[in-house]
Amino acid sequence: MRNALFPSLAAVAALTLAGGAQAHARLVSSDPAAGAKVSKSPAMIDLQFNERLEAKFSGFVVTRGGTSADVGPVSLDGPKGLMAMPAKALPSGAYLLHWHAVTADGHRTEGDVAFSIR
Repeated sequence: MRNALFPSLAAVAALTLAGGAQAHARLVSSDPAAGAKVSKSPAMIDLQFNERLEAKFSGFVVTRGGTSADVGPVSLDGPKGLMAMPAKALPSGAYLLHWHAVTADGHRTEGDVAFSIR
């Protein structure tokens, strides 16, 4: 009996771990891209993730020298994306985009995308 039970428990554990590994949103792409040096202010800032997002718990802020840039409001771009338009052209300088994403199961991830405007 013990030998028959072990494979079943192992299969359940493997499926549980595999499902949990995909429960966290991971940034797949951004526009502007991480490390990008763009020649002009982006008309739209767009982030794409590998998982469906919960809109009211996900978003981002853009800062320049520690001061918030006038960007927003952040909205969904399809089920796996976030987007926002700058209120006006962003001036030259280094920017940090700090994002946070929550998936349907409530897991929160966050990260940063640095870019600059020449």
